[in-house]
Amino acid sequence: MESTQSNKKNVITIVIWQGLSMLIRFSSNIVLAWLIAPESFGLIALVLVTINGLFLLSDVGIRVSLIRSKKGNEPVFYNTARTINIIRGIILSIIVYFISPYIADFYNQSELEPLLAFTGLTLAIRGAESIGIHLAIRAQKLQRMVLLELITQIITTIVTILVALQVASAWAFSIGMVAGLLMRTLLSYRFFAGYGFKLNLDMESVKDIINFGKWVFISTLFGFFSMQADRIILGKYISIDMLGIYYLSFILVSIPNEIVGKISENILYPYYSKIFRDNNNDRSAFFEKRLSILTFMFLLGSMVLALSTPFYSFLYATQYHEAIYLIPYLSLFIWFVMVQSTLDRAILAVGDSQQLAYSNAFTFITRVAFALIGLSIWEIKGFICGLAIGASIGCVYVGMWIKRRCYFQFSNDLVYTIAFISLAVLVGISNSVFGASIFYLPLVVFVYMLLVIFILNKEFYFELMRIGSR
Repeated sequence: MESTQSNKKNVITIVIWQGLSMLIRFSSNIVLAWLIAPESFGLIALVLVTINGLFLLSDVGIRVSLIRSKKGNEPVFYNTARTINIIRGIILSIIVYFISPYIADFYNQSELEPLLAFTGLTLAIRGAESIGIHLAIRAQKLQRMVLLELITQIITTIVTILVALQVASAWAFSIGMVAGLLMRTLLSYRFFAGYGFKLNLDMESVKDIINFGKWVFISTLFGFFSMQADRIILGKYISIDMLGIYYLSFILVSIPNEIVGKISENILYPYYSKIFRDNNNDRSAFFEKRLSILTFMFLLGSMVLALSTPFYSFLYATQYHEAIYLIPYLSLFIWFVMVQSTLDRAILAVGDSQQLAYSNAFTFITRVAFALIGLSIWEIKGFICGLAIGASIGCVYVGMWIKRRCYFQFSNDLVYTIAFISLAVLVGISNSVFGASIFYLPLVVFVYMLLVIFILNKEFYFELMRIGSR
């Protein structure tokens, strides 16, 4: 009972956190879109792909090991993890400095070289953050972590806008990120005091981290390319302005995925891991709340589809309105990403990081293959549809593995998927036929959403109505 109440409290904390985070992000993006041209959004998209790519591709499983390992709370273990993190961050910053000219040449964007070299400092800064952040997630004490993230975002936003008022270029984003992460690292030692700053490399702990993390690395490698392949490929084949518009579209559509991803990482994975650490063989516990998660995903995805057209029509400059026509296609892709992200944490929790690597590799191959086919047939919209088809095949692969391992049926996943595809197609056809001016589309989407939730999960529907009536 106490665990259930704690999980509910953590879910509410993450939803509020993500809600505030999205409000800050989109408020700043709206302001920045009036100050900065789409080209700058395209450039920063390429910067982030490179920086985040190196960060993820060097992941040796430190975070997941701290959360999952029985030795995670031992000073010898977490001091070793801290030391590896710091060394990793410094090396990555140096690598970014030396590869930045080649990345700039590849995309034929000379402005990328200094932007990348400067933004690469964030990797060293991030590597020095307090190890207490990960241990707080392990203990399911998320409030301080959430507060730290919000403060970081506010500082980043303020600095970015102030710089953009003086220099209307992608440099505003880079300077804002460096300033925000520097403050985050400094504050992390204030928020998570008690873990000191001792550096050591205990070889037994290193071995434990690497043995589990080697498959996490391979999994992260393919997971990264699965999610970032769109910007890597499109950055080469479409204009930098169109890439900026695509990037802004992706940010909006990714709201549900970010919220669900935070729940998966910070609640579902630690919860699943605790079951495994306690030697609980009842794998059905992994999925007892699956219907509620699917309903929540459908609610979030439907709200994005309902509000995206008026959002871009009324709040963004006309040069960004092309994003409206990309939203339905991107929503389909993100739906399958969410389905898989709520399933594959169970694979990691039972200790099969090798299988997670296989599933991410398979998903990466299918997404890229179908995306390239789609690009050749229907340009950017075909590319996105190909991503969605590849992602759906990845979901089937993961689902079949879990079904064999945990004897779980996925009828609810299938029904909700059909309902969401139908809704995305409806919005896509409406935008294509009537344009962005159709005023009653949000109402139609909301009615459809409530009808589906009422039919599939009446308990969730009535709880939603109770919340709405307050």
